[in-house]
Amino acid sequence: MELGSQIKKYRKRDKISQEELAEKIYVSRQSISNWENDRSYPDIHNIMMMSVIFKVSIDDLVQGDVNVMKHDIDKKSWNKWSYIMMLTFIVSVFLTVPAFMFDYTIIKVIAGLFFIMALISSIKIEKLKHEYNLHTYNNIVEFMEGKNNSVGVNKHNMFSKFIPYLAFAMIFVIVFLLSYFIFKP
Repeated sequence: MELGSQIKKYRKRDKISQEELAEKIYVSRQSISNWENDRSYPDIHNIMMMSVIFKVSIDDLVQGDVNVMKHDIDKKSWNKWSYIMMLTFIVSVFLTVPAFMFDYTIIKVIAGLFFIMALISSIKIEKLKHEYNLHTYNNIVEFMEGKNNSVGVNKHNMFSKFIPYLAFAMIFVIVFLLSYFIFKP
């Protein structure tokens, strides 16, 4: 988070000690220290008061943190949609085998619904990939680790682009064969 460094920067710029700032916004000096060292985060009321004291906008005070929070939210969204996609895809493939082997219409419908959910999840993931310029497996790993993703497409390692697709195909084959051997008449 960058808010701590921003508080320290503006406090030093204005030659205000931690104790003086604490008195002005009615918190303890330890609270200021914790904020500056990223051990805790001030509430919105304290952020507003500091923006007035430092004569800066709230945006200037928390700008870096907003970007970090957005990345964290997008990372959680990525994880959620990835899990949904994988689970629904695996269930749809697993159910497809008995549905067609035994001609169960209801299982075909259920497998189709799971497949549609997997497709919707994959579309959500593709939108996130486009938003963050993620083209290769390495780009995705860097994004998940919170590293800067300014590299873009790695043209020297085309195999890296296809790792997620190969993994997906391998999962499909494994689940299909597993389902086939379980439900084989």
